[in-house]
Amino acid sequence: MHIIDIGTGNACWLLELASQSPPTWRLQGVDISSLNYPADEYLPKNVSLSTLDVFGEIPNDMVNKFDVVHIRTFALIITHSEPMPLLKNLVNMLSGIPPLSLSKPGCYLQWDEFDCSTLNAHAPNPHTGKKSCDELLRLWQLFARKTGLDFRWVSELSSSFNTSNLQVVDSLRLPPIDDLRKATTDNFMVGFEEIGGIAAGKSSELLGSHEEFRELFRKAIEETQQGVSLGLDMVEVVGRKPTDSSCSGS
Repeated sequence: MHIIDIGTGNACWLLELASQSPPTWRLQGVDISSLNYPADEYLPKNVSLSTLDVFGEIPNDMVNKFDVVHIRTFALIITHSEPMPLLKNLVNMLSGIPPLSLSKPGCYLQWDEFDCSTLNAHAPNPHTGKKSCDELLRLWQLFARKTGLDFRWVSELSSSFNTSNLQVVDSLRLPPIDDLRKATTDNFMVGFEEIGGIAAGKSSELLGSHEEFRELFRKAIEETQQGVSLGLDMVEVVGRKPTDSSCSGS
């Protein structure tokens, strides 16, 4: 079994998979930069990491190569609602497999994506206000549109799989999990502080002045400290490449 994780980041997905799979499986991770990679000394022997611009030309030694291609959280990278060029590259990294073969389970693409269009503030009870968080998210959606981010493609991902000649075998929309609301909210607020501060400093027409944004952000933080959470749906689509060839897995 040969699996590649696209946009692997700190390789957490691969490392968890490595802990739950046979050591004979080859697990490969790629990202545009290696800055977040763990040291090689901390990696299992069957895990390897390298750099790759997945939007560019795929190297020949990665074409028709993998049993499973996994990708996640590219919503803030794909602009103008155009996932098809990237999807084409991902499909080219897969091989097909005869449906009755017992030697391998098949060749699949799994895409896990945040649907940022569903990002919302949730109050734990009717007595807790979330006005500042709502306004922060309104400005975030405005900023996203102004910078070319259009998240409609996430809801249409299964259709894009079909267009790319992938057989959709699973398509899920997963709502926020209450157990993770606090951790997820903390992560979002760190991101909003960084993105919002940069945007406010460069363009007051997007988020207002830097001082105005900082005050809004402060009030939003206070609301989250009272239990307000930020959440969004996760879309997961799994597709299988047509069975017109065998997985190389080499």
